Amino acid sequence: MKIISKIINAIKTWWANLPEDSSESWKIDKKIIKSIAFKLLVSIILLIVAFLTTFIAGLDTNNPLMLLVIIPFLKDIIELFGTFTKPSLGTIHPALKRMLAKKYVQVSDRMSSGGKKSSYYSITDAGKKYFKEIFLSEVSENPSMFHNQLQARFATIGMLNNEEKKQFLDDIDKQIELYKFEIENKLNDEFITFDNYQKALLKRTIIEIASLKDFVKSIKGLA
Repeated sequence: MKIISKIINAIKTWWANLPEDSSESWKIDKKIIKSIAFKLLVSIILLIVAFLTTFIAGLDTNNPLMLLVIIPFLKDIIELFGTFTKPSLGTIHPALKRMLAKKYVQVSDRMSSGGKKSSYYSITDAGKKYFKEIFLSEVSENPSMFHNQLQARFATIGMLNNEEKKQFLDDIDKQIELYKFEIENKLNDEFITFDNYQKALLKRTIIEIASLKDFVKSIKGLA
């Protein structure tokens, strides 16, 4: 734990000391880095909000180690959403910290009959509103993040009302079609050279996208 803390502190120090008055290109790069970091948190935030809206997680605050505080929380989320995705401690902690700072989540302390103090996390009205905002935001165009974020959304879509579900499914249907169109264009572009393995992978991706489109069509009738 001491080693992990030192690494985290070193990263924080490095980030805090980054020059703000550097060239414009660096400022743009810094914005891109922050944007990517936020997008990586989107899926886990969706899971945390969905979890807290349905359940309350009791966390022991007597233990000074954050690791031991987060583990019960992580186990509960994995139990509920583990079939779809399995977040790590490294993603749960910053996502929960961000939500607490923004008051999307609130904490209340309670004493058990045995005198044990525990903290209970619950979602706020602002948190529920934030959930819908990021749920209905555009899914990342990065291929690996695209599938990950869709998985998180499909796993928590039950929290939306019927109108919101329809809006999301219609929008994602169009995005999937565009994604498929772009890959087919690249595969058929005579100016782009792919080896046989890359071509096979692209063809497999097109099949997966077509299957995903059929899945979206099938769940439209479940609302």
